[in-house]
Amino acid sequence: MTAGFFAQVIVSGLMLGAIYALIAQGYNIVFGATGGISFAQGEYLTLSGFTSISLASIGVPLPIAVVAAIALATLVSVVLERATIHPVIARGAMAIGIVTIGQQIALQTTELTIWGYGSQSLPPFTDIPPLRMFGAVVQPQTFWVFGGTALVFVFLRVFYTRTWLGRSMLACSEDREAAASLGINPGLVVLAAFALSGLAGGVAGVLIAPIVAVYFQSGIEWALKGMAAAILGGLGNPTGAIVGGFGLGVVEALASAFLPGGVQSTVPLGLLLLVLMFRPSGLLGRRAVAL
Repeated sequence: MTAGFFAQVIVSGLMLGAIYALIAQGYNIVFGATGGISFAQGEYLTLSGFTSISLASIGVPLPIAVVAAIALATLVSVVLERATIHPVIARGAMAIGIVTIGQQIALQTTELTIWGYGSQSLPPFTDIPPLRMFGAVVQPQTFWVFGGTALVFVFLRVFYTRTWLGRSMLACSEDREAAASLGINPGLVVLAAFALSGLAGGVAGVLIAPIVAVYFQSGIEWALKGMAAAILGGLGNPTGAIVGGFGLGVVEALASAFLPGGVQSTVPLGLLLLVLMFRPSGLLGRRAVAL
């Protein structure tokens, strides 16, 4: 094993981890606001990926196609929250989980109807040759993945710490009834949470589409890894999403490089099971005060 090969594996793992962290953060946002899990989270990645590809294919400039795809994923998340989550929010986390499973099925069926069974890719954001760093060949899109992920996390930090709505969301994640008694509208908080989760999924979709082809079942695969990252880091903890996402990505890349095919796929799951056995709250646990 050469140093260059090892560096290549680590870069690939970190790139995957950045996407896992974005998806995990989407889970964390909804969990903090509702106490439930949105099982439709992965479909926003698929939706934004397909949308950006379709818009780019008909001549829409790539930056506009990317922004429009992210906006559509956010809008769809908001509409689904108002139409399906808002009426059942008082019934608790189980109702939210059941409804979002229905959302996931509906979104996947819609994506299959529109885009079919085939896989598609988005052109790279930057049309330059790959770079060589520490012996590894790094695609320019990898830097967009890192930069986009960092931008989303910085935006969320500013949102939670500097805006009234963000602080209201933190208050509701701590104690919904106490927050409501102080005049905070829980319904608005939940709506904002689903909008932000759709935004995170949409960004993940356009960032990864030039690297990994998108097809109608992509959302399930990415969502499972993102949920594992959220649980690994500590569900509800934004920093845990980063730790869990990048940790899972690197472990998965190392397993793919050094273990037989029949074993490598079980390593991330085994890591998750170990964490759940010995630290059920995740590596960092759940913090009420986010970011």
